[in-house]
Amino acid sequence: MIDDKKIEDAARYYCNNRYPASQDAPFIAEGFRHGAKWAINEFLKDLWHPNTDEPDKSKSDIITLGFDNDAYLQFKESILWNEESWRHSISRCQIIKWAYLSDILPKEGGE
Repeated sequence: MIDDKKIEDAARYYCNNRYPASQDAPFIAEGFRHGAKWAINEFLKDLWHPNTDEPDKSKSDIITLGFDNDAYLQFKESILWNEESWRHSISRCQIIKWAYLSDILPKEGGE
């Protein structure tokens, strides 16, 4: 994940190389930081689906986020569909939300 330090470093690098003598550089850097955080939040907002949305079985595996018996958040790999319905999976695994594994893993070439 891109943390605040990486965003700060990228904003400084951008301003130092693009606007080295500008008095507006601090404002430009601040806009860069806000834009980066906005983009990350937009990506994450659409990544996870609520348990009320049933995954497309023909797509790829999914990762689910749910509560275990001790009420800690946990990740579970790939719900098996053939034997049970999605509603049963939600109940059995206490699924809160899910995401397609292919949306989380890096694409070929690391991009």
